[in-house]
Order: sequence, then C-alpha cells, then structure tokens
Amino acid sequence: MIKLKLEPVPYRYHETVFVYWEYELEDLLTLCFFPFPSLSTYLIESVGKGTGSSAEINLVCEDKRIKIWLPVNRFSDDLFKRIDEILKENIRILIEEVMF
Repeated sequence: MIKLKLEPVPYRYHETVFVYWEYELEDLLTLCFFPFPSLSTYLIESVGKGTGSSAEINLVCEDKRIKIWLPVNRFSDDLFKRIDEILKENIRILIEEVMF
C-alpha cells in the first residue's frame, strides 16, 4: 500500500520554486504494479485544471518513497492553497482508482 508521508510544502532551489511532497511505499514489490505514467498524467491534469499551470510534474522513486515536485512560475499562498486542496480532494481517487 501507499501513504502520504510528507504533505505538500513549498521549496526553493536556486531561482525556481517548487511544490514538493512524498508518498511512502510499504514494500518495494508495490513498484512492480505502480503505474508511473498514469499517475504523472493524472496529477498534471488535476493540478493543471485547478491552477492553470501546464508544468510537468516530476516523479522519482528512491528509498521506498515516491518524491513528487511541481515547478511553479511564482509562488503565492493562494496558489499553494489551491494545489493543496486539489491534492487533498483527489488523494482517495489517486490511490484507489489510478493505482489499483
């Protein structure tokens, strides 16, 4: 199974601002069945619709964690709240329908 390990947080790297969050996997066997392309597409569409952003969402898996970050042009509290709401609303769909 998968669980949200780190809630979305703003993160700055040089001149770029990201929204970053992590999921943790119970075991590495879960990765065999993990549909990364579907998850990426789903996140891009759901976050893009809610924020008007068409940026690529980056997914990396290491240390039994799926690390996800979304670059944003400029950070604002309003944008962060919208992304956070979208992810919280869609987290059940993401886990139950997209992944399994």
